[in-house]
Amino acid sequence: GVHSDGGVISYNPQANIMTGLNARTATLTIYQKANNISSATSESFEFTVSRLENRVNISLSSTTTLNVDDEATVQLQNGESDGALSVSITNGSYTYSTQNRDGGGALTYNENTKKLTGYNAGTADVTITQEQTYKYEGATKQFTVTVNRMEQTFGWDYPDLETTLQLGTVVTNNTASSNITELTDVTYKSGNTSVIKIENEDINSGKFTAIGKGSSTITATQAGNYKYLPAIVTREFTVYNKKTPAFNADSNFSGST
Repeated sequence: GVHSDGGVISYNPQANIMTGLNARTATLTIYQKANNISSATSESFEFTVSRLENRVNISLSSTTTLNVDDEATVQLQNGESDGALSVSITNGSYTYSTQNRDGGGALTYNENTKKLTGYNAGTADVTITQEQTYKYEGATKQFTVTVNRMEQTFGWDYPDLETTLQLGTVVTNNTASSNITELTDVTYKSGNTSVIKIENEDINSGKFTAIGKGSSTITATQAGNYKYLPAIVTREFTVYNKKTPAFNADSNFSGST
């Protein structure tokens, strides 16, 4: 920044006051006119004009750890300078490279609202600068901001579902669910496919068939997205073969010998 007067110092001879105008070095020469006693003389002085220290406190309105879609406001406190504020973001590597929003890094910044917003899970270095003016030095502060995905509540509450099944039973509507309604893509996998079989077309439906005696753990997985962490819940099922009642010859025979 430069003072409207482009000089370095100004001099008021009536008040005998010099004023620093811009941060540079200047030479001031003072002349004494000749009179009846003394001849003309002059003496030069070198003046250095410096900017004042910028004592602004640059901070964020929250911690340097944000969840996706959370906001932090860039704040300037205790400052006297009116220097323009600028923010630069250097995004680091993503935490989950396959589940990012397109067109953005870990953070975004809105110049109008002065807000940083968590955009994708990962880290970013944020450099906040208040530019120097003709009167005050600039000030810079750097933060490393971590953006996290949030946890989801993933449950498999189906009180009527028996975990002990008869051989040949086909189970339907066997669905796990997330508390986040936008997360609907749940996959199911059988840990023992000789006991519990899940057809390819049923991998997302929760439908399976008891095909063999024994036990199998069914794993339901919600993959999550750019905002929410994945979640897993399991259930163990036991398959048995229904026994045929034994035939009692004595109870079914009447007559005499």
